Amino acid sequence: MKAVSTLIATLALTSGLVAGEPSFDLKSPDGRIDLRVDLSKRVYYSVRFGGTQILLPSPLSMDLGNGAVIGDHPHLKDHHATSQRGKIGLPWGHSRQLDESFNELELSFDGDFSIVFRAYDDGVAYRFRTTRTGEITVVSEEAQWNLAAAYSVWGNDSNSTASSFESLYTQRSFADWKDGSYSYSPIMLEHPDGPRVLICDSDLSDYPGLYLQKVGETNRFEVRGLFPGYPRKVADGSWCHFDRIVTEAEPFIARTRGTREFPWRVTVVAASDRELLDSELVTKLARPSQVEDTAWLKPGHAAWDWWCDWNLDGVDFRTGINTETYRHYVDFAAENGIPYLVVDEGWSNAYDLQLLNPNLDLPGIVDYARQKGVRIVLWCTWKTLVDQWSTAFDLFTKLGVAGIKVDFFDRDDQVAVASVEAIAKEAASRHLFVDFHGCRPLAGLQRTYPNIFNFEGVRGNEYNKFNKEPPNPTYNTALCFTRGMVGTMDFTPGGMRNVSAAAFAPNNSQPEVIGTRCHQLAMYVAYAAPIQMLCDSPSAYRKAPDFLHFLCDIPSTWDESRALESRAGELVAIARRSGDTWFVGLLGGAAARTVELDLSFVGTAPQPALLASDSPNSDRFPTDYLIRPTEIVPGKPFKVTLAPGGGGVLKIGPHK
Repeated sequence: MKAVSTLIATLALTSGLVAGEPSFDLKSPDGRIDLRVDLSKRVYYSVRFGGTQILLPSPLSMDLGNGAVIGDHPHLKDHHATSQRGKIGLPWGHSRQLDESFNELELSFDGDFSIVFRAYDDGVAYRFRTTRTGEITVVSEEAQWNLAAAYSVWGNDSNSTASSFESLYTQRSFADWKDGSYSYSPIMLEHPDGPRVLICDSDLSDYPGLYLQKVGETNRFEVRGLFPGYPRKVADGSWCHFDRIVTEAEPFIARTRGTREFPWRVTVVAASDRELLDSELVTKLARPSQVEDTAWLKPGHAAWDWWCDWNLDGVDFRTGINTETYRHYVDFAAENGIPYLVVDEGWSNAYDLQLLNPNLDLPGIVDYARQKGVRIVLWCTWKTLVDQWSTAFDLFTKLGVAGIKVDFFDRDDQVAVASVEAIAKEAASRHLFVDFHGCRPLAGLQRTYPNIFNFEGVRGNEYNKFNKEPPNPTYNTALCFTRGMVGTMDFTPGGMRNVSAAAFAPNNSQPEVIGTRCHQLAMYVAYAAPIQMLCDSPSAYRKAPDFLHFLCDIPSTWDESRALESRAGELVAIARRSGDTWFVGLLGGAAARTVELDLSFVGTAPQPALLASDSPNSDRFPTDYLIRPTEIVPGKPFKVTLAPGGGGVLKIGPHK
């Protein structure tokens, strides 16, 4: 249900003349955010939050070639303001229902274009609309955020538009952000006076992804958008020639239809880290679902083979990519109520999906799994899927698998972005869900195509197999305030060989993870992923049956979520409800700490609970943990002690 009304000008929109130039003010529904638009030789916007200047006047424009630059010397034809109050229902997510309240201003200009601005209680956004006939070429887009102060920055060092989007997020001062260096979005900014700002996009469709670059001028704090060029030539390359890499680009970024809406440029604004975590602005800005029937979408956990190198112990057969190993995995999943098994590379020839591995009876495994209530998910590369489009999708349909894991995009130019959406659309028509790997998270697309359960686009546990800079507790907590703000992420948690940072070493066959075992457990609450992997071996989990039972009891989607006291790089404390049961995830940074939780929201009566947490010895033995019953007492803070790199999960409600 949505309510739309025309705004009374004095409530949210004022227009006037400043030195003869039109200006407009658009306020958020709660009045904390003021977005100002000034029209002079350019279109500028600026933002204030609770009296604090967040953005100084920042230009925006789009170059369509042949001297047509929309936003340059704009001639205003009309303006129109509306407000919307309502709710958004979702088939899955952090919450099943989102409050949607915003005020909107659309400015229409000569040249067949308009700019739409929106102000929400948690941020602002704008997008271009064009109404031109035929096809247009976008040479470049000017997207700029002129910061009002010297923010500190949580960002990554990508420095290439050809990547798997798996760089580490680190914090640096604005001065220490290297000139010319750029980060793929999102980035999170900390204002010296307190407010938090996230810069990203939403509703990215048939258009290249957004990168963010510091503009290197003394005493100016400017962030500028960059976009990959449209591919002119491509060639097979990179790891095992799985990629289709761009060898030459056109001198423009997009060639697209002349009448369309372009992606939102988003500035999330919050008073604190905790408040930032509660924002769902990216989802709210996305297009509504294009999948009419969503009843077949069944989120849940998944067993996975690749991370532990197909290793099992205590079995009487040779483990590997063979029928015996996968029957064992199916049995493990069925015994623990795990609805999915991801069959990664090796089930077929990577370059021809019709050439099945003769050592693996894949149709037999799919049938065996189905009989036990387990569905199969198959891996493939983007390049092969595109090359064998109809054949590949027909094969998936014939086999009766539940979903596909599509890997090795390593690009986010217009062609790659459009292909992601085409795959999602085709998969939905066949009742297949998709897990995209080696792929930019297309912010908001999971609302539009809810059969997209996961995007990777994150340095997750796979890096522990081969990299000396794997995920660490500081980075892991920062993810919730950065990458985690723009959609679900397939971090693939659940590593059982838990070590300190000093003891860590890469290991392909028996990978380790930095931090405690309960640090990994907390990720199942802190990180959103409708298909949440159990990355380690069935053998490893069977050695800790109480831990495995607790893990499998954590839902992968939620009815309601609320952030508790949290701080990027230090602590994530978040509560999520499924039915009548609350789960509180505590993901700790590098330092030990005792956390006091205000759990008054769960009710006024005492509540039984079960706590999985670090033990007093987890600093020395990160594999150590405790699972014990406890009680939530109204009016009394609940204390949990976290080891360095620690974590914990509190289940509030009846337990067995």
